[in-house]
Amino acid sequence: IKMKTNQTQVSIETNTETMSRFFDRCYEEGLFLGFDSDEQACVERLIELFNIKPEEQIVEPGCGCGRLTSLLSEKIGYGGMITACEISPKMFQHCLELNLPPYVCFYNSTVINLNLPHNSADHIICFNVWPHLESPDSHLEYFSKILKRGGVLHIAHSCGREFINKIHGDASDSMIKKHLLPSAEELAKHLSLNGWEIALFLDEEDIYSVSYTHLTL
Repeated sequence: IKMKTNQTQVSIETNTETMSRFFDRCYEEGLFLGFDSDEQACVERLIELFNIKPEEQIVEPGCGCGRLTSLLSEKIGYGGMITACEISPKMFQHCLELNLPPYVCFYNSTVINLNLPHNSADHIICFNVWPHLESPDSHLEYFSKILKRGGVLHIAHSCGREFINKIHGDASDSMIKKHLLPSAEELAKHLSLNGWEIALFLDEEDIYSVSYTHLTL
């Protein structure tokens, strides 16, 4: 039996393998293991903006070395759950070694491949990861299914958009060069056409955070 191949899916999987190797190298260079003092102040501000409550359900795509995950776990406590995924095997292994509470679950996977239950998440937090997600529209469609009605998608970065795009644009890796973060205004226009309502809009020199409420089931 001959099976048809979905070219988009093949492209996503191939790019995921490339990105996995890239972030493995980042880990080997000691990158993204923790927050410096400037980042820490920004992250504390972001967590306040996320408005996370005890016992909520959080999905964190591209959690890296779990540096934000650890802080989020303190906010939700027992009764909540964090589902965090990371494609880099080395970063994933680092996450496991953090020995976070049992309500934090790490997966060495893309978020889409997890097939999470529909209408189950209070928050999806894309922290320092949005430009690296392959096929953003496919992710948005998936996120709209797994978020509860009124759940919130957060797209956040611990530095400004111009700085991020300069770092990516100057990268030696040709794929990373293409991973540019759109303006918050561009994202808002795109998502507003697909059943999302903007809840927070910050596109400043040293911080980027846009949150969207899911309005449709």
